[in-house]
Amino acid sequence: MILLDVVMPIANGFQICRELKSSTEFSAIPVILVTSKDTASDRYWDSNRARRYVTKPFTREELLRAVRRFV
Repeated sequence: MILLDVVMPIANGFQICRELKSSTEFSAIPVILVTSKDTASDRYWDSNRARRYVTKPFTREELLRAVRRFV
């Protein structure tokens, strides 16, 4: 499982997630995007790539609930 922020230097989380999902080596690893970006367009860019989308600020329980879906 990979927890990935969207806002990062050099490449954003959407780009990294897209690269991971197109790789045969990493495509089966679940990706959870953890981000402050929560608009409809942000979620559109995420569709069919990341398995979950958790927005900041989040509670410990929200993050654990997302993680537990995949362990």
